[in-house]
Amino acid sequence: MRDAIDIAPRGDGGFTLLETLTALVILAIGLTALLQSHAGAARVTGTTEDYAYARLIGEKVLSETLGTWRGGTYGASGTEGRYGWVAEIKPEAAPWAKTSTEKGWALYRVDVKVHWPGGRNLQLATLKLGAAK
Repeated sequence: MRDAIDIAPRGDGGFTLLETLTALVILAIGLTALLQSHAGAARVTGTTEDYAYARLIGEKVLSETLGTWRGGTYGASGTEGRYGWVAEIKPEAAPWAKTSTEKGWALYRVDVKVHWPGGRNLQLATLKLGAAK
């Protein structure tokens, strides 16, 4: 007589087609998510590099502008590679900046705008005390 255990047919011990397909689907989903996150990281890195370079240009232009400025309004523009910039100095328009002084000083707003392809831009601003003109 045969035992109850021996009655069941024995397989070769391999994976079934359903198990293999399930594993492939899980692998495909995982790889897709990994590739999408890698592409997103590459995009962010490129954007970060653009902003860092634009900031360097903006700080350089701001420094050069303030180094040569002698009071009054001022405007200039230029390009560096694929980055364009505009520097502007004008009297600060905020109500708190309206002060009268005996020596004829005024508070000026200094704006530097850097732009590059893709519609991206960066703006730096500071205030500077100068002779009213």
